[in-house]
Amino acid sequence: MSRSAFIVGVVALSILVACVVAEAGTSRDSWLDTDFTTNMWSIISSGNVEELKNLLESNQELANVRSGDGRGPLWWAYEYQHPEMVQVLLAAGANPAERDADGKRASEVNGVGPTEFMKNRQDTYDSYDEESPAKNYHGEELEDFE
Repeated sequence: MSRSAFIVGVVALSILVACVVAEAGTSRDSWLDTDFTTNMWSIISSGNVEELKNLLESNQELANVRSGDGRGPLWWAYEYQHPEMVQVLLAAGANPAERDADGKRASEVNGVGPTEFMKNRQDTYDSYDEESPAKNYHGEELEDFE
C-alpha cells in the first residue's frame, strides 16, 4: 500500500469515527459506561484542563460523549465545579440543551450528586447523602459557582 493510500484511509477512518461519536452523544442507545467515558470522567474530575484541551483538539465531537446515566463531560465539569472546563467544552460544541437520564441539563447538576439512575445501581454507587447537598457523590465538599 502506498503512503498516500494509507493517509487517505486514516483520514476516512477518522471521519467515520467522528460521525459515529457525534451521533453517539445524542442517542440513548449509545449511552454506555466505557473505558473512554471513564477516562474522560477522570480528566474532568481531576480538573486537568490542558489534557481536556489536548483531547478535544484531536476531535471536538468527544465533547458530546455520554455515559450510562446520560451524563457526559459537560455534566461532570459542572458537577466538579470546573468553570474553565465548562467553557472549553462549550467552545468545542458540547450541547448545553441535552438532558441526562433524569431529565436534567448539565447546568442543573452543579454539585448535586448522581442521577436517580446511578443511585439505583448499587454495583457502581455505594452511598448518597441526601442531607449533604454541598458534597458530590464522592464525598468531596463543593462550593457554588455560576
